[in-house]
Amino acid sequence: MHTPPGMRRWLRAQIRHVGATAVLVSYARWGALVPRHHGFIAVIDSTDLLSLNRHMSRYIEDRLPRPPIDPATIDSVLLDECFVDSQAFEVDPSEFRTFDRFDHTIAIAEDEAAHIRAHTRKTAVVTMPMTSSTHEIGNTWNGPAVFPTGPTVFNLQGYLWFVGRVLPTIREQVPDFELRMTGWWAERVVPEPNVVAVPFIPSITDLYADARFLVCPLLTLTGQQVKVVEAMAHGVAPIVTAKVATRSPIEHGRNGLIATSAEGFAEHVIALWQDAERRAELGQAARLTVETTCAPQQLVLGLDLLLTKGQPG
Repeated sequence: MHTPPGMRRWLRAQIRHVGATAVLVSYARWGALVPRHHGFIAVIDSTDLLSLNRHMSRYIEDRLPRPPIDPATIDSVLLDECFVDSQAFEVDPSEFRTFDRFDHTIAIAEDEAAHIRAHTRKTAVVTMPMTSSTHEIGNTWNGPAVFPTGPTVFNLQGYLWFVGRVLPTIREQVPDFELRMTGWWAERVVPEPNVVAVPFIPSITDLYADARFLVCPLLTLTGQQVKVVEAMAHGVAPIVTAKVATRSPIEHGRNGLIATSAEGFAEHVIALWQDAERRAELGQAARLTVETTCAPQQLVLGLDLLLTKGQPG
């Protein structure tokens, strides 16, 4: 459904028209747009393993009520840290076959790159993590904690886990704690004490300028968490689960904090909420990390090397 015949013919006409020497496609769902026998360097950007994402998403969605979702009505099993991992979902073989249509496959995380290499025969797999420009925005680090959400159900599961397993402990020790939840899920959950839901933020700078820190309590993910690198680029330190940390530039205690349990997550939030000097220290280190290890120029150099060294299929 994503690559109807008319779209395939149109793209191939454009490739001929411009005399393309390289074509890059994002996501396996559009892989069929590129002909199997091509005279250019064909590259697919696997920002996410789509079929794995779909299997995990449906497993969570099947256990959720319709929005607006009240955290108090959620089955507690859904909030278990290993709820999805215990099912051992796999990538559909068809997705690997799609990657093998291309000369090169770009993965955003090294463990995903290794998984693709193990299940493909022809494509050359490289890892290119997310990059971001840094932003000096005059951080105050004195506002609420922030949690931007996209439409994936993993964000909702993480929010429900935070509200159900982490927030009660925080309330006991810092009753003035406030979380600003933004984006897709902000208008699809029942209001919760200590949480301010803001569906739309006109400027991302407005979100991060006074943010104390970012929380990213996700229990399930594929790809890489854009919100973590984005917050760090704006000088905002992240507090994340161990799963999120495996695919991020976070070094515990230097540019962010990593929690291995709900209790640990609450402890990090409480400590950082009360320590303005530490928030500034971690936030500045987070921005420097992105500037030195996640700069856009690294992506440019990586693509340049791939496209100049690659051989047409």
